[in-house]
This record gives sequence, structure tokens and C-alpha cells, in this order.
Amino acid sequence: MSRKLFCFSCWVGNRLAISARVYLRIVPCLALCCAACARVGSPGGGQEDTIPPRVVRMAPEDSATRVSLDMNPRIEFSERMNKASADQAIFITPYPVRYPRFEWSRGDRVLTIRFEGGLEPQKTYVITIGTGVTDLHGVRLASAQAFAFSTGDSIHRGRVQGVVYDGRFVPTSGLTIGLFPLQDNPSPDPARDYAAYVTQSGNAGRFSIGYLPDGTYRLFAWRDANSDGLIDAEEPVGLASTDVVVKDGARVRIPSVCMGLSERTGPRLERIRALDATHVEMLFGEPVDSLRVEAVEPASGATPIECSVLKTPRASNRVVVYCSGLKPGAAYGAHVRAWDRAGNPAEWAADTTSFVASGQAVTMRLHAESVEDNRAISPDSPAGFSVWTNDLAVPATGFGRAFQDDGTIVEGAWHQRHANHFMFAANTVMGSRERNWVVPLADLRDDRGNPCEDSVRVTLYPAREDSMGEVSGVVSDSVPGRNLRVLLRKTEEGPIYPAVVSDSLSWHANGLPAGDYEVFAWYDEDGNGRWSPGNIIPFAPAERWAVFGTVAIRPRWTTAGVVVRFE
Repeated sequence: MSRKLFCFSCWVGNRLAISARVYLRIVPCLALCCAACARVGSPGGGQEDTIPPRVVRMAPEDSATRVSLDMNPRIEFSERMNKASADQAIFITPYPVRYPRFEWSRGDRVLTIRFEGGLEPQKTYVITIGTGVTDLHGVRLASAQAFAFSTGDSIHRGRVQGVVYDGRFVPTSGLTIGLFPLQDNPSPDPARDYAAYVTQSGNAGRFSIGYLPDGTYRLFAWRDANSDGLIDAEEPVGLASTDVVVKDGARVRIPSVCMGLSERTGPRLERIRALDATHVEMLFGEPVDSLRVEAVEPASGATPIECSVLKTPRASNRVVVYCSGLKPGAAYGAHVRAWDRAGNPAEWAADTTSFVASGQAVTMRLHAESVEDNRAISPDSPAGFSVWTNDLAVPATGFGRAFQDDGTIVEGAWHQRHANHFMFAANTVMGSRERNWVVPLADLRDDRGNPCEDSVRVTLYPAREDSMGEVSGVVSDSVPGRNLRVLLRKTEEGPIYPAVVSDSLSWHANGLPAGDYEVFAWYDEDGNGRWSPGNIIPFAPAERWAVFGTVAIRPRWTTAGVVVRFE
């Protein structure tokens, strides 16, 4: 363009014999025009481009059959496109052995896809233009688009569709959705194997993968940050709650998928050492949520020594384990099974799970390490609290007394939840007044018979009845599972309130402080009290879940009719 303008200016100067002064004024103006034409962007002061690009035309046409093996598919867009984005967000399935070349023409509006060696006979091809494809201003396609064609006489008609959510259960666009045919590989590893069929989630997290042959498929969703088509360790992943079966070309809707595996690197065991004759310390690279340990002397026929993990109210990267029966000076290998809060299993090097038992006498005194009290309790709920000791504690006969300030015995029952964790529940409900109790722990003994010399003071506050509300509802599910749980959470990091669920799938929760709550339901198949997002290798599906959204709890009011629907 600049060359044409320059020649035109010379013609004007020569033919019209304009003065040198006028000519020198015209040429810079023409140069400025040329520079302005060379820049791509919104005109100065103009409105920002927010109109998504569109796919105008595709060749071959969608659902075409008997396509020539020499055909090079073409896609025409409504405007100039960002070529780099297309390289990363246009998917061809089944995945070609040799990936084709992308060639652009007509000002980067037409893309030609050249298959090396041509198309294969009797095969259905699906080309998906994902939502990651953008125009020159970075505006994405509004939704993924796909077209299919076949070099044979027919085309597959199966389709899988659904919705994908992020880790906060918000529908999310721009995520990669991959299907793996299990008849080709019954145990696909998406870190090494490419998905046979791929798309991206669009508006409101919706996705659809069509033109599928009959078969059984495993679905993975992930945020493909490096656009390599594989799932890397640091990329968030979502698993479906079931494999999907396509039969007779049917359209199948898969249950919603949540990106629950946001971090898949387990806690690393960094060090293990004996503190004294009965206590072993383990240090992990991150907080550990659950842990089981056995100590094994590496001698033929040795019997594993059961160990008790000393619990703490919150996850910690330092864990102390009580082990009785260790032989001083003997070498042991620890069988460690640990998980972080995301459910990822622990990792360790071979030399970090061995330790030498100590002959040092135990000098620590048994005491209360932590007390959970000083909290508001619903007036209709039993008054109670929890105590954690610093060591294994054995309750003696008669353990379980608590006293009011005036010395009156508080009637109730103690429950030992773990080797060092005890819960007390009074026989009466909290009521409307503050409770101040003194709890002697002398009837708790360590393994040597020494009593705990602590007495703890516990303060419990009743939640104000005029600020509490109730909520009730039902769970709607055509194929109900077992062990249904319903939770309400006020904020993302706020307290969680369990609902009481009946066999008829109705549920209710009372004593809730006023505010807005999310309602989350799931089938707790593994019985650990938490929703499981599943596991990639070895594969385990996510537990089925459903979310209602937001329900408002008002003081002294019952919010009824909340329906949580499973797909």
C-alpha cells in the first residue's frame, strides 16, 4: 500500500508541476495515511470491539459424506482472526497420527487445514472451533462450533453434552473437555494419551461433543494452560461421576462436572524420627488431613506394630505418632498412608520412611492440648465441647464429669473419638443462657498410668433465637444412591452446617444464623464425610453431587420447598 501511495505522489508532482513546497507538504500527509492504514486496532476514540467473531462457512458442509480423500477442509470467519489462538483452540478428532498444517488466506479470515498424506478412507472426522479462538482484538467465539464429515457412506450421530463448573461450583467457559473411548484403551492416562474427541466449554459452562460412534467413553475436563492437549500436574481437572455410554446414536447428557482436582500433588514426607521410646515424629511438605501408620521391623516374619496418630483440631504438616512395643536401637520401616485436604496421597523417597527406635524415656506430661468451646450453639442443640490431649489418653473408670461454677454436676456422656480426642455432650439442650463449666481431666491417664493434671474451663454461648432461622427441602433424583448428605455453607470460608436427611430424601436444618447459604448435596460413597472429586490414576469417579445455589435464611422463619436436583 505504501508503494502505491508513493508512486501516486510522484505522478502528482511531475504532471501537475506543483511547487516543491506544496509537494513536501503532501508527501508527509500521504505517509501518515499509509502508517495509519498499517496499524490494526480500534479507531481513536471509537468503541471497544466486543462483538464475537462468527464462523461464516465451512467446507465440506456439516454432515457431508463420501468426501474425497484429497479434500482440505476450510473454515471462513466473519473477520480477521488471531492465528496463534486458532493453533491452540481448533481440535481435530479422531486425533491424526500426523497433525495437519494450518494455512491462512484472504487477510487471515479463511483457514485451510491440509492433512499430510490426505484423509483416511471410511472415517468420520470432527473439526471443533473452540471458544479459545479469538479475533485480532482478543474477542472469543461465543460458543464452540463443530462440523463433521465422512469419507465413507455414513456419519456417526452420537452426542454427549453437559455443564462444567470450577472448584467453587460456578459454571465456567474456556475449559477443555476430552472423551476417551474405553473400547480402545480401558485405562486412559490423560497425562500421556490424547483424547479422541475434544471441545471447549462455552457460555454458562455448557459443552457438547457430537458425531460419536456407539461406545463407552470416559470424560475429563481440564484447564489446558499450555495448550498441549494433555493434563499436566499443575492443571485443574474435573472428573465425571460415571463413564458415559452412547448407544444407537443417542444424545446423552452427563451429570455436571466439577473441577475438584485443583491441586494433585500429594504431601511429601520429608523426615521421620523417633522422639522417645513411644513417639515418632513425621514432617510433611504440607498439612496432612488424614494419616494411617504401621511400623515394621525389617526382619523376616516380623509383625507390624499398630500406631496411633495423635490428632489435632486442624490439619498440620507435623504429625506425632504413638507406637508401643518398639525395640530401642532397632531399625524400622514405616508403612505410611497419608492424604492432604484435597485427597491427594502422600509421596516419599525410599530413604525417608525408615527410622531407628529410641531408648529415651518418655518425659512429656499428659495435658490438654486444645479445647473447642467459646462458640455459639443453637438453643435446641445439646451443649457440648471437644478436648484434644498431647498424647494417647486412656479414660479411667468414672471418667466423664463436668461441673458448673457452683459445683453442680453436669449430666452428660463422654465419647472417645480417637486416641487423644474426646467429646462431651450434655443430656440437656443448650437453652438460652451462657454455660460456664469446669472439667477435671484427672481420670485420663497416659500409657504409664500417670493422670492428666489439667482442669479446663469451658464457656458456651447460646445463639440468639431471634437471629436464627430454619430451612427445609427435598432432593430430587431419578436414581438415588446411598449415604446422601446435605450441607449448607454461609460463605466460601465460613462454617458448614449439616442438614438432617430422611430416607424419603427430604431434609431440614435449624439453628442457622440469618444470611445467604449455598446448599450442596452429594452421595458420600466412601463414607469419609467429604465430597470426593475422584482420582485419575488409578481411576475413581467423582461422587455424584448437586448444588442449589443460594437460599436466604431469615430470623425466626422457616424457608421451605428448597429442591436440590440431581441430573
